[in-house]
Amino acid sequence: MSTVASVWAGKQKTERPADKLILWAMADAASKDSFECFSSVASLVEFTGLDRKTVLAGQQRLKAVGLIADTGRRKGDTKQIIVWALPVETVPETGSLETVPETELFQKRNCSTFPTEQSQKRDTEPVLEPEPQKASPSSETRKRKAPARSAVETLPDLPEGVTDEQWDGFVAMRKQIKKPLGPHAAKLAIRELHRLAEDGHPPGKVLEQSTLNGWQGLYPIKDDRRGQRNHSGERKFRDPLNQRDWETGGFHPVMD
Repeated sequence: MSTVASVWAGKQKTERPADKLILWAMADAASKDSFECFSSVASLVEFTGLDRKTVLAGQQRLKAVGLIADTGRRKGDTKQIIVWALPVETVPETGSLETVPETELFQKRNCSTFPTEQSQKRDTEPVLEPEPQKASPSSETRKRKAPARSAVETLPDLPEGVTDEQWDGFVAMRKQIKKPLGPHAAKLAIRELHRLAEDGHPPGKVLEQSTLNGWQGLYPIKDDRRGQRNHSGERKFRDPLNQRDWETGGFHPVMD
């Protein structure tokens, strides 16, 4: 390996970046005294990562501009490997010849881009990170935790047909009217939803009705109430959460 030849190759201008990489590989394998290189095409392919056709074409372009020269000699078992001469002492340099640390030369020999270009790309190109995949909501009945953060118990399953938006909307409304659902009240609410669903009232619409009207309790759909009539002929419904009867005229204490 010739350090002088490697430094010289790094200062030369070539038509294509691949040509400079080929020149660098040949300089790396050149002898220290004569600056001659007889690397096989296969070894240059392995060193540069380029394909055979690109290496052969690059050598011809380097030869055409005088950066390598065919000595006419051949090496190898079959005498087919060309001995190339690198005109290190005859081609003008673009800068002063200086000692380059071995670690820097090693980095240069093992990269396919110029150091400045590589540095610029490292500084300017954004690092793209994969976005975490969002779990799609399951179509199956979901388990509900109590709204209170301190609650450790898990609520029963919501009835079929109740969406996250409907339940969360009811919970948010209760909080807004200063009547937040505790774990036990949430259990009672879900139990009442199941009961109303068994009576033919869509539980999702029951939640929406209470949310829309700001009701603390859950009641049969207004257009399809099946409550019992009291002695005055008015219908009344028991609120399982606050133990009140809901009548056409408003809230009234339960009369035993």
